[in-house]
Amino acid sequence: MQHWDRIEAFVEVVRHESFAGAARNLGVSSSHVSRLVARLETQLGTQLLYRTTRRLRLTDAGAVYFEHCAQLFDGFQEALTAISDYQRRPTGVLKLTCATTFGEKFIAPLVNDFLAEHPQLSVRMDFTNRPVDIVDEGFDVAVRTGALPDSSLIARKLCPRREYVVGSADYFQRHPRPHTLGELAGHNCLLGSADHWTFDLDGQHRAWRVEGNWRANSGLALLDAVHKGLGLAQLPDYYVREGLERGELVSVLDAHACTHTAVWVVYPRHRHLSPKVRQFVDFLVAGMELKREIMVGELSSFKKASMPLMGAIGGMVLPALIFVSFNYGTENINGWGIPMATDIAYSLGIIGLLGKRVPAQLKIFLVALAIADDLGAILVIALFYSNELSGLYLSAGGGVFILLLLLNRFGVKNLFWYIVG
Repeated sequence: MQHWDRIEAFVEVVRHESFAGAARNLGVSSSHVSRLVARLETQLGTQLLYRTTRRLRLTDAGAVYFEHCAQLFDGFQEALTAISDYQRRPTGVLKLTCATTFGEKFIAPLVNDFLAEHPQLSVRMDFTNRPVDIVDEGFDVAVRTGALPDSSLIARKLCPRREYVVGSADYFQRHPRPHTLGELAGHNCLLGSADHWTFDLDGQHRAWRVEGNWRANSGLALLDAVHKGLGLAQLPDYYVREGLERGELVSVLDAHACTHTAVWVVYPRHRHLSPKVRQFVDFLVAGMELKREIMVGELSSFKKASMPLMGAIGGMVLPALIFVSFNYGTENINGWGIPMATDIAYSLGIIGLLGKRVPAQLKIFLVALAIADDLGAILVIALFYSNELSGLYLSAGGGVFILLLLLNRFGVKNLFWYIVG
C-alpha cells in the first residue's frame, strides 16, 4: 500500500529545503513531517536525506526518488487544474435534439453563436419531429414545443407559443369564416401529425377532431397548402406570423386559441450539471428572450417605434389649433381647424393601422407621409403666423413623443413608480 502523505511530505521538504517550510505549506507540525519522511525511508529501506543542524541534502537515492515523485505530484496538480478548468469551460460534445422547422429557424443560429464563443466544443444537432427519449438516446439537451408531459427532466421556458387556425385570403373569398368550433365541419381541415386540433373551450384545454383531404408530417408543406387555398390549418405562430403581417393569411377562432403552450428546453437531472449544458441552456434562454417579439403576437418593433411618433404628430396639432383660435380669431379656425382635425384623425388612424395586418411598406409610407405633412405645417406656421406658434407646435409634439416613448418602455404602472420612486 502506497502512503501518499509520506511521499508528499518528502517532496515538500526537498522543495522548501526544511521541515519547517514543508510543515507550513502542508498545514501540519514540523515533527509530523519529520515522522512521515522517516517512515518513508523505512518503507523504502534507504536513506533519502542527509540531516544536519544547518541544512538538508539529498542522498543519491533520494535525488533519484525525488525526480520521479516531483513529476508525479506535478501531474496530480495538472489533473486538478484540468478538472477545475473543465468545470468552468464547456468542453466535449454537446448533443441536441429539436423539432425540425423551429430548430432550423431559431435554435440552430443560437447554437452556432454559442459554438463561435466556445470553439473547443463540438456540437451534434438532430432535427426531428418524432418523440425522442433524450436519456436513452444520449442527448444532453432537447428543445420541445407545446404542453410538456410529466417527467423527471428539468425544463426551462424559452418563449410562449400560440397556435392559429388560418386560411388564405383567397380561400375566405370562396368560403365563409367559421365563428364556432362546430362550423369547422364545413371546411376542409388540413392535418399535420395529429388528427385533431387543440383549443381553449370554457376554460378547459380541448382536443377537437377535424377532417380533411390533406395530411402530412411537415409544417412547411402544410403552410404551403394553406397559402394555395386548399383549406384551413392549425399552425404555430412562427409558421404564420409573416403571412398574417402581410395579409396573405387570415386567422379565425382566435377566441379559442390555446395560450398555455410554450417552447421549452429540457435536460436530464444530474447532481453535477456539466458546464456545456449549464452554459448552453443559459445562453439559449437569453437568446430566445431577444427573439420573443417574433415568436408571440405582441406589438411589432415597427409599431412600438411608430406609436410615440404618431402620438407626437397628433399632439402637435391640438395646442396649435387652440393657439390659433385665441390669438388670431375664430375666423381662422375654419382655415386651420379642418386640416388640423383631419391631421389628428389621420394620425390616430395610422396608430390603429399599425396594429393591423397590412404590408409593412404601406405602414412606412403612411408614417413618412404624416411626418412630411406636419413638417410642412410647421414651416407654413413659422412663415405666415409666428415663430412662437411653430415653437409651441414642436414643443407640444415633442412632449407627447417623450411621454409615449416612456409609456412604451415602462408601461403605465411601472412608469408611475419609476417617477415617484
